[in-house]
Amino acid sequence: MKRLFSTMGLALLLLVGGLSGSASAQDVDAKVVAQVNDLLSGFEYTPKKADWDQIGPQAAQVLKKIAADATARETLRGRAISSLSYFPEADTQSFLTGLAVEDTQPVLLRRKALRSLAFGFGPGAVETIKPFLGHADQRLRESAVVSLGLVKTDEARELLKGRLSVEPTAYLKETIQKTLAEMGKE
Repeated sequence: MKRLFSTMGLALLLLVGGLSGSASAQDVDAKVVAQVNDLLSGFEYTPKKADWDQIGPQAAQVLKKIAADATARETLRGRAISSLSYFPEADTQSFLTGLAVEDTQPVLLRRKALRSLAFGFGPGAVETIKPFLGHADQRLRESAVVSLGLVKTDEARELLKGRLSVEPTAYLKETIQKTLAEMGKE
Protein backbone atom coordinates (compact mmCIF):
# COMPACT_ATOMS: atom_id res chain seq x y z
CA MET A 1 0.00 0.00 0.00
CA LYS A 2 2.83 2.39 0.91
CA ARG A 3 4.47 1.72 -2.47
CA LEU A 4 1.21 2.49 -4.29
CA PHE A 5 0.82 5.82 -2.51
CA SER A 6 4.50 6.66 -3.03
CA THR A 7 4.22 5.94 -6.75
CA MET A 8 1.01 7.95 -6.97
CA GLY A 9 2.73 10.80 -5.12
CA LEU A 10 5.61 10.81 -7.61
CA ALA A 11 3.18 10.70 -10.53
CA LEU A 12 1.34 13.71 -9.09
CA LEU A 13 4.64 15.53 -8.55
CA LEU A 14 5.59 14.86 -12.18
CA LEU A 15 2.23 16.07 -13.41
CA VAL A 16 2.32 19.26 -11.35
CA GLY A 17 6.05 19.83 -12.01
CA GLY A 18 5.66 19.21 -15.71
CA LEU A 19 2.76 21.62 -16.07
CA SER A 20 4.08 24.37 -13.82
CA GLY A 21 7.06 25.10 -16.06
CA SER A 22 7.07 27.37 -19.09
CA ALA A 23 5.80 24.58 -21.31
CA SER A 24 4.22 21.22 -20.66
CA ALA A 25 5.98 18.16 -22.01
CA GLN A 26 3.34 17.91 -24.73
CA ASP A 27 4.12 21.46 -25.93
CA VAL A 28 7.84 20.88 -26.41
CA ASP A 29 9.09 21.28 -29.97
CA ALA A 30 10.07 17.98 -31.62
CA LYS A 31 13.43 19.55 -32.48
CA VAL A 32 14.12 20.08 -28.77
CA VAL A 33 13.22 16.45 -28.01
CA ALA A 34 15.63 15.29 -30.74
CA GLN A 35 18.43 17.56 -29.45
CA VAL A 36 17.99 16.31 -25.87
CA ASN A 37 18.00 12.69 -27.01
CA ASP A 38 21.16 13.31 -29.07
CA LEU A 39 22.96 14.83 -26.08
CA LEU A 40 21.95 11.98 -23.78
CA SER A 41 22.85 9.25 -26.27
CA GLY A 42 26.62 9.74 -26.02
CA PHE A 43 28.34 7.31 -23.67
CA GLU A 44 31.66 9.10 -23.35
CA TYR A 45 30.47 12.71 -23.60
CA THR A 46 28.84 14.36 -20.62
CA PRO A 47 26.66 17.31 -21.67
CA LYS A 48 27.78 20.65 -20.26
CA LYS A 49 25.88 23.79 -19.30
CA ALA A 50 26.68 25.37 -22.68
CA ASP A 51 25.04 22.40 -24.46
CA TRP A 52 21.83 22.83 -22.48
CA ASP A 53 21.90 26.62 -22.87
CA GLN A 54 21.94 26.17 -26.66
CA ILE A 55 18.79 24.07 -26.51
CA GLY A 56 17.02 26.30 -24.01
CA PRO A 57 14.65 25.89 -21.06
CA GLN A 58 12.32 23.46 -22.83
CA ALA A 59 15.05 20.85 -22.48
CA ALA A 60 14.22 20.60 -18.77
CA GLN A 61 10.71 19.37 -19.57
CA VAL A 62 12.11 16.64 -21.84
CA LEU A 63 14.72 15.67 -19.24
CA LYS A 64 12.02 15.34 -16.56
CA LYS A 65 9.93 13.16 -18.83
CA ILE A 66 12.90 10.87 -19.50
CA ALA A 67 13.87 10.79 -15.81
CA ALA A 68 10.33 9.79 -14.84
CA ASP A 69 9.93 7.12 -17.53
CA ALA A 70 10.16 3.81 -15.69
CA THR A 71 10.40 2.00 -19.04
CA ALA A 72 13.56 3.88 -20.08
CA ARG A 73 17.03 2.48 -19.42
CA GLU A 74 18.18 3.35 -15.91
CA THR A 75 21.43 4.81 -17.24
CA LEU A 76 19.53 7.12 -19.60
CA ARG A 77 17.28 8.21 -16.76
CA GLY A 78 20.37 8.85 -14.63
CA ARG A 79 21.95 11.02 -17.32
CA ALA A 80 18.73 13.02 -17.56
CA ILE A 81 18.64 13.48 -13.78
CA SER A 82 22.26 14.64 -13.72
CA SER A 83 21.58 17.11 -16.52
CA LEU A 84 18.68 18.68 -14.62
CA SER A 85 21.23 20.37 -12.35
CA TYR A 86 21.70 22.91 -15.16
CA PHE A 87 18.10 24.06 -14.79
CA PRO A 88 17.99 25.61 -11.29
CA GLU A 89 14.29 26.48 -11.15
CA ALA A 90 12.00 25.71 -8.23
CA ASP A 91 10.01 23.08 -10.15
CA THR A 92 13.23 21.27 -11.06
CA GLN A 93 14.31 21.28 -7.42
CA SER A 94 10.93 19.86 -6.42
CA PHE A 95 11.18 17.20 -9.11
CA LEU A 96 14.68 16.14 -8.04
CA THR A 97 13.71 16.17 -4.37
CA GLY A 98 10.74 13.94 -5.18
CA LEU A 99 13.01 11.45 -6.92
CA ALA A 100 15.58 11.48 -4.12
CA VAL A 101 13.10 10.81 -1.32
CA GLU A 102 10.96 8.30 -3.22
CA ASP A 103 11.99 4.96 -1.75
CA THR A 104 10.53 2.98 -4.66
CA GLN A 105 12.96 4.59 -7.10
CA PRO A 106 16.16 2.72 -7.98
CA VAL A 107 19.08 3.66 -5.71
CA LEU A 108 21.16 4.81 -8.69
CA LEU A 109 18.54 7.40 -9.61
CA ARG A 110 18.16 8.59 -6.04
CA ARG A 111 21.94 9.02 -5.81
CA LYS A 112 22.00 10.99 -9.06
CA ALA A 113 19.16 13.18 -7.78
CA LEU A 114 21.09 14.00 -4.59
CA ARG A 115 24.17 15.03 -6.53
CA SER A 116 22.14 16.97 -9.06
CA LEU A 117 20.45 18.85 -6.21
CA ALA A 118 23.81 19.69 -4.64
CA PHE A 119 25.35 20.81 -7.92
CA GLY A 120 22.37 22.80 -9.13
CA PHE A 121 20.97 24.22 -5.90
CA GLY A 122 23.92 24.33 -3.51
CA PRO A 123 22.98 25.42 0.02
CA GLY A 124 19.30 25.19 -0.90
CA ALA A 125 19.65 21.42 -1.18
CA VAL A 126 21.18 20.75 2.24
CA GLU A 127 17.86 20.06 4.00
CA THR A 128 17.01 17.40 1.40
CA ILE A 129 20.47 15.81 1.54
CA LYS A 130 20.92 15.85 5.32
CA PRO A 131 18.63 12.90 6.20
CA PHE A 132 20.52 10.65 3.78
CA LEU A 133 23.66 10.86 5.95
CA GLY A 134 21.97 8.37 8.28
CA HIS A 135 20.20 6.27 5.62
CA ALA A 136 20.33 2.50 5.97
CA ASP A 137 21.67 2.14 2.41
CA GLN A 138 25.43 2.74 2.37
CA ARG A 139 25.34 3.94 -1.25
CA LEU A 140 22.85 6.67 -0.38
CA ARG A 141 24.95 7.70 2.62
CA GLU A 142 27.97 7.93 0.34
CA SER A 143 26.05 10.09 -2.13
CA ALA A 144 24.98 12.37 0.70
CA VAL A 145 28.63 12.78 1.75
CA VAL A 146 29.77 13.55 -1.79
CA SER A 147 26.82 15.88 -2.33
CA LEU A 148 27.54 17.87 0.82
CA GLY A 149 31.13 18.11 -0.37
CA LEU A 150 29.82 19.82 -3.50
CA VAL A 151 27.81 22.30 -1.43
CA LYS A 152 30.92 23.47 0.47
CA THR A 153 29.22 25.50 3.18
CA ASP A 154 29.97 25.66 6.91
CA GLU A 155 26.72 23.81 7.54
CA ALA A 156 27.77 21.02 5.14
CA ARG A 157 31.15 20.75 6.89
CA GLU A 158 29.51 20.51 10.32
CA LEU A 159 27.10 17.83 9.11
CA LEU A 160 29.99 15.79 7.72
CA LYS A 161 32.01 16.19 10.93
CA GLY A 162 28.99 15.03 12.92
CA ARG A 163 28.52 11.99 10.69
CA LEU A 164 32.20 11.05 10.89
CA SER A 165 31.92 10.25 14.58
CA VAL A 166 28.98 7.85 14.14
CA GLU A 167 29.56 6.34 10.67
CA PRO A 168 29.98 2.55 11.10
CA THR A 169 31.53 1.85 7.67
CA ALA A 170 35.31 2.29 7.40
CA TYR A 171 35.15 3.14 3.71
CA LEU A 172 32.61 5.89 4.33
CA LYS A 173 34.62 7.28 7.24
CA GLU A 174 37.54 7.59 4.84
CA THR A 175 35.30 9.21 2.22
CA ILE A 176 34.07 11.74 4.78
CA GLN A 177 37.65 12.53 5.83
CA LYS A 178 38.72 13.01 2.19
CA THR A 179 35.69 15.18 1.48
CA LEU A 180 36.38 17.36 4.51
CA ALA A 181 40.04 17.67 3.49
CA GLU A 182 39.01 18.75 -0.03
CA MET A 183 36.55 21.27 1.41
CA GLY A 184 39.30 22.65 3.64
CA LYS A 185 41.53 23.41 0.64
CA GLU A 186 39.16 26.04 -0.68
